[in-house]
Amino acid sequence: MPSQSALLYTTSNGERRIRVHTLAIPVSSIVEEIVKSVDIDTLCNIMARQALDTALKAGLEPARQRLFTTCVDVLRGAKPNSHLGALHTGPPGSVYGGPQAASAGMHDAPSYPETLKLLPLYTMALQKSVVFRGGADMGPDERSDFMQKLNVMGVSSSRFFIYPRMFSLHNLSNDACQPTSDDDSNAVGVPGKKVTLPEMRGLSGNNLTSDGVYMLENSLDVFVWIGHSTSPSVLQQLFGISSLDQSVDLSNIQLQRCGSDLAIRVDRLLQALMDERCNSMRVFLTREGDPSEAKFYRYLVEDRTGFMTVAYGEFMALVDRQTR
Repeated sequence: MPSQSALLYTTSNGERRIRVHTLAIPVSSIVEEIVKSVDIDTLCNIMARQALDTALKAGLEPARQRLFTTCVDVLRGAKPNSHLGALHTGPPGSVYGGPQAASAGMHDAPSYPETLKLLPLYTMALQKSVVFRGGADMGPDERSDFMQKLNVMGVSSSRFFIYPRMFSLHNLSNDACQPTSDDDSNAVGVPGKKVTLPEMRGLSGNNLTSDGVYMLENSLDVFVWIGHSTSPSVLQQLFGISSLDQSVDLSNIQLQRCGSDLAIRVDRLLQALMDERCNSMRVFLTREGDPSEAKFYRYLVEDRTGFMTVAYGEFMALVDRQTR
């Protein structure tokens, strides 16, 4: 199916010209082919922008409802063809750009086409995101800032804004955060400076331990959560401190860039993330139990929140009932 657009403009010499762009777009009336060609990251980017338009016109609750309705409509439309091709029969959210997600998945999850198996997870993540979440913990200025950023965000960035990546830093495997080849699918960075990613964690508080240090990145910012029982050795290597007592002001502490293998590898990961984003990312440190950890917990979208009291497994059950 051909698609055309025309641009009327005036040259510097005063000449009026029309530039016509013609694009041939493949179409199909076979639902199976459409479902198999879905790019989940692009679909979620479109859904986010549509919901953003609804939020600006009608409010946040209608925007969240639109996200849910779109998710149900897409899955219901694809369900008659779900016996075709690869199906998802286990807990959804097993992979999103690599992370082991949806740790609260259902035991008897419904079957969806492979390309749509993560749609419920990302729909719930969008509903709980800093753009569309309810509650009183988001100021209007802060929410407006995130709305503006989402409105111009490309697919490569929005995929991790919707469902951020979280890594544990205290127990990196030997091959994590190491230089790798450009064709490594489990890598981040720009060509010639690729770095292997650590194993990713599902966005749930159940995946946090008090003796651990965790990094979460959402394409815009980096949050580092430090458990109150983290070993002095890890604290010294990563932050240059030996304890986390209340006399330590984390606003004056920075991630170490050298001095130990752990610090070098974490810095390598952080720089690779920034290189891939083509911009600097703010790094926020918070310790377990501090009021500042509330901003970190905003992104643990698989858990219940104050305004949306459903965890991921319950949300999947709700979607399943609506798509039957």
